[in-house]
Amino acid sequence: MKQPKKPTLAQKKLIADAGLDPEKWLVRYEDNRYLHIIDRGVLEQREVHIIDRQTGEIAVQQSIRGACKNGKCPGI
Repeated sequence: MKQPKKPTLAQKKLIADAGLDPEKWLVRYEDNRYLHIIDRGVLEQREVHIIDRQTGEIAVQQSIRGACKNGKCPGI
């Protein structure tokens, strides 16, 4: 899987509209309907959010706290 990237200006606006601070998030994956973002926090305590582009709201919110073992996190 590719590494998460810094959000573009348009992505930052979408993240801010969802009520999140764009400076604290990285873009994990993007398609026509959703923007998948992951926080910049400590690897073992990261959160994943999926923002619906049409509504501008958070569609899915996941926490992967404690799921990482030996520096390997599932799905990151």
